[in-house]
Amino acid sequence: MGSKNLSAIMRPVDWNYPTNRLIILLSLGVLVLGTMYQLVWAGLGFLSALGWGASTGLAVFVCWALSRELDPDDEYAAFVAVGLYLAGILIWGAQGRLLVMFWLIETIRILNRSVGLPVKIMDGVLLLGLMGWLLWQGYYEVGLLTAAAFFVDDRLSAENRQELVLGGISVVMTVVVFLLRPQPLIVNPAGAPVAVLAVMAVSIILYIWLILKSSRPIAVCDVGGSPLRGACVQAGQIMGLITAILFFVRYGEAGFEDMLPLWAGLLGAGLYRFADNMLRVKSSGG
Repeated sequence: MGSKNLSAIMRPVDWNYPTNRLIILLSLGVLVLGTMYQLVWAGLGFLSALGWGASTGLAVFVCWALSRELDPDDEYAAFVAVGLYLAGILIWGAQGRLLVMFWLIETIRILNRSVGLPVKIMDGVLLLGLMGWLLWQGYYEVGLLTAAAFFVDDRLSAENRQELVLGGISVVMTVVVFLLRPQPLIVNPAGAPVAVLAVMAVSIILYIWLILKSSRPIAVCDVGGSPLRGACVQAGQIMGLITAILFFVRYGEAGFEDMLPLWAGLLGAGLYRFADNMLRVKSSGG
């Protein structure tokens, strides 16, 4: 990642960094292969096929970026998540709600301080704008989670008091939109297949274990290069886990599919850390 940041939630992708190059090339490869697949096998027109390939390539990049925030210490875990995500697309045919993923990436960055800067006024305005659009689409949980992120970051860092104001604005916006466009709190109470529930259960168990193991991160922030704080990293990880669970509780199986990149990130990070831990134990025991 780059280090010349002026924003607390924007991280430029440095082409000179090996894993950054890899994900860019992988995303472009998915774009090309996805377009060819839709042209040759699905029989779509060129523009429709190109649109599908481009959106899938972008989704792969977003899944990787989100996974990097979910587990800052293990950069290759994000590629495990991408592999799981591509498998999920083949199984469920869903790419997920990418705009919600963008919101979540920026929200987690506020908490884990991976960039290394406190929240700027412009950061808050941009996040509130994205949150407001999602609220208008009926995602009330986004408003409440955004408010929680501002309030928690204020407690963790307390570098400026503007986050209390931003959190309060988030709550007010959520209430106003709910009054203007009321929707049921549980949109789809229907359950999910056993296979989906099993994937979710394994993901949650492994990721909770990873959170407990993240109290002393080794990753450093972009600006300054100081180590990330364990409490901040764990706060961001908890935000990701709560978001995944809330979407499933509110939307059922559709919520799982909407959060497919996030579930892939949770499972990929958990599997990678678990496998790495097992290999270390085996190596030390041998």
